[in-house]
Amino acid sequence: RRHSSRIIVDRGVHVAFKLGLLETSDHAALAEAEKERDAAETVRLLYVAATRAGDMLVVPRMPDGGTYFDLIKGRLDSERVARVSLSALPPLRGKSRPFVRFAEPSNAEKTRSAAERAGWLETRKSLLERAKRAPLVLAPSRIGEEAAASGPGLEWPGADAPGAAPGASRADGALDRSARERLLLFGQAFHRIMELADFSLARPPAGLVRSVAAGLGIEDEAAELERIAAAVLGSDLIKRAARSSRSYREAPFTLPWEGDFIEGRIDLLFEDNGAWTLVDYKTDDVAPSGVEERLAAYGPQEAVYALALERLGMKCSGGIVLYFARPNVTRMIEPSAALTARAEGLIREAGLARRGA
Repeated sequence: RRHSSRIIVDRGVHVAFKLGLLETSDHAALAEAEKERDAAETVRLLYVAATRAGDMLVVPRMPDGGTYFDLIKGRLDSERVARVSLSALPPLRGKSRPFVRFAEPSNAEKTRSAAERAGWLETRKSLLERAKRAPLVLAPSRIGEEAAASGPGLEWPGADAPGAAPGASRADGALDRSARERLLLFGQAFHRIMELADFSLARPPAGLVRSVAAGLGIEDEAAELERIAAAVLGSDLIKRAARSSRSYREAPFTLPWEGDFIEGRIDLLFEDNGAWTLVDYKTDDVAPSGVEERLAAYGPQEAVYALALERLGMKCSGGIVLYFARPNVTRMIEPSAALTARAEGLIREAGLARRGA
């Protein structure tokens, strides 16, 4: 870039100059390159002007030269180029248009416009706030207690209070942390055995049971795990699943829900005579007489399962079966519109609780 007729700054880092008899060795070369760049920029500007003209392009020709006309005169037929004065130029095509003054809006129009803008700003603010927030991932097994934590809005009749450990009965409130952890590990072990076991067998392989129990550090529970797994494998329900046309074990699912997600895992899902049946294993240490009480506690979870499968295009017309493995008791929950509506409310309540609203 040229700062004066004698000083040239090349690309902002190199300086060449000529001051009196003092001249840098590269000044002449850089001055010539600068001159060529200036000429190229002039050509570029002329091209832009020539391609943007709508009615007429006027190129002045000055007596002293050095104008845009000098760039194109060599390409013109001199006999056909006439000198004209500005007064002799023909008028531009088209009609002249007077200045248009827009009508001033009325007070009512101003008020309406201000209200529309305020609404738009509020919507924009809400969208920006949502964009800052990561989507929630809700688990069906915890939606009931999370919804209850949001306040006394939606409650599931007979459900446990928030914080009850899965696999524990109401009498387990005094259990210490290690005992609750063992209940959870026992449930994980049983689910793993039922995922891997051959449904055509009367009982699970002893080696499978020992391996799963040892992997979770509950080797002393292997005998109990084998007992209840054998009882479940011998049930009519599992025999139906073994004969079914399609079955899935520990089937994961993700359901988009109003900007958030519901993620869960279904213990057993099988299709029998065109009807899907969902099976949810429960390893609560509960007597047969206490099953009804626990059934109410698991209602929210099963409702969310039913809603998720319906949204995924799989209606549980075969029912939702809670299989209480220790007492070897099953209970059926029939899907219904009321059940899915209750699930929708629970999901919204759980989302509000998670966000602290």
